[in-house]
Amino acid sequence: MRWCREASVLWRRNGDRILLLPSGAEEALLLEGVSAALWEALASPAHTDELVEPLAEVFDGAPERIEADLVAFLEQLHGRGVLNVTQVA
Repeated sequence: MRWCREASVLWRRNGDRILLLPSGAEEALLLEGVSAALWEALASPAHTDELVEPLAEVFDGAPERIEADLVAFLEQLHGRGVLNVTQVA
């Protein structure tokens, strides 16, 4: 899958945190730590594998487990309206 930021999302960095306000949302979403770094990494659309590799270098764990956790988180962000996703053949 290829992930990208939803263009209509308003966001602002505050130190090591990122505050997101999806279009039409009543509440903001706060990203910290790894999740904020992922938002920054998605400044350009990225395939899941492109996001897993740097995480696997930083965190001790099986790449398969890191990918599963990452995809679950990205799907949550997609469900909140802050990311778009396309299937890649």
